[in-house]
Amino acid sequence: MINQLVSFGIAIIRMAANLATASLLLGAGINFLNIIARYFFHASIVWAEEVMLYLMLASVFFGAAAASLHGGHISMDIMLKILPAGWRKTIGMINDLLFIGVACALIYLAVPVISDFVAFDQRSDAARIPIAIPQMLIPVGFALMICATILHRMATPEQLKSVGLESAEAMLPEQD
Repeated sequence: MINQLVSFGIAIIRMAANLATASLLLGAGINFLNIIARYFFHASIVWAEEVMLYLMLASVFFGAAAASLHGGHISMDIMLKILPAGWRKTIGMINDLLFIGVACALIYLAVPVISDFVAFDQRSDAARIPIAIPQMLIPVGFALMICATILHRMATPEQLKSVGLESAEAMLPEQD
């Protein structure tokens, strides 16, 4: 049961990674079309900058979930590398718990703001996209990062390797 749950979670995070890639590629495509429009037709796509910004936001938050799955997120691990293996695991768990606490607080604070955006039907200036949509990427991204952080601890090395991931702790040099 746990293995199936972990496999399902890994599939969700992998889908988020694919969405991050698609967002980045779509943003690059819009940028390319905007360049063509500017230099050949002397007119730019009015909504392009705004949509590219939102797509970049999506790629960052969805990609961060994938990075969290294999412990590849940015961290200050210079001290962690010199600690014995037992301490590394303990400090890593404390770090994960602190991250989960901060992420939960950010999600909790974001929900009322997004609710207000929905209630007031606030839209972006150029593309007229409801502001709630790009703003939802933040708590959704943090929720995915929480899940990925938990999955990182629960997944076996074989499960991580099966999706082309390797635990960041496995990449650290062994210290006794």
